[in-house]
Amino acid sequence: MGGLCLKDKNKKIKYLLAGALGGAVCGLFGAAGGMVNALLLIWWLKEEEKRAMATSVFCASVMSGASLAVYSFLTPIDFSQSISLTICAVAGGALGALFLKNVKSALLRRIFAIFIIYSAVRFIFS
Repeated sequence: MGGLCLKDKNKKIKYLLAGALGGAVCGLFGAAGGMVNALLLIWWLKEEEKRAMATSVFCASVMSGASLAVYSFLTPIDFSQSISLTICAVAGGALGALFLKNVKSALLRRIFAIFIIYSAVRFIFS
């Protein structure tokens, strides 16, 4: 049931708005668009947590590609650091996806919330 194949017009509009907001956050901050999408899918669109996380990962990869295209024209990219980071990120992403399969939704929600709160506090006070 893809966002553009929905029969419910209101839900289709919500998916489009969620995508636009996630994309804007990804482009503005260079990250977190998937997190915004995951939160909106769970809270606003009432998707099941695991499905929302998996969907947001897909969307984040596409958003990141679009942001990369723009950033590469506007800001110099350190490719030597990017390659090392990417290799480790791919491995971490695979491990996280395997973990997602085995974790209960309630625990996933708590881990996600703790990560968001911790990140927010660090960001505010750094």
